[in-house]
Amino acid sequence: AVNCEYKKHLLLWMCGKDCARGDYGEYLNWEFIKAAKSRGCTVVENWGTEQKMLCVYKSKFNPSLQPSYVLARDDAIGRLAGWTYSHIIGNHRLHSLLKAG
Repeated sequence: AVNCEYKKHLLLWMCGKDCARGDYGEYLNWEFIKAAKSRGCTVVENWGTEQKMLCVYKSKFNPSLQPSYVLARDDAIGRLAGWTYSHIIGNHRLHSLLKAG
């Protein structure tokens, strides 16, 4: 987990979880949020990979919607890496096959 706290604003980022060991990520995030609130934080941003599968999880925290923007410049290798991530790693069936091998 990587957290950044600045001016009553907490930014959370949790790496992928290993379902074989249990679902500790949600509990850990909740503990981070409680600790930040006790220190006076009023805003929490739960960053992710902007995948639709995370929307249900993030909605548990009663979020307000705020627009965000991403500006990226890449070359052919960067586009290939982005395509690979979104089409192979982001595909649950392919991802499970890669993990099993």
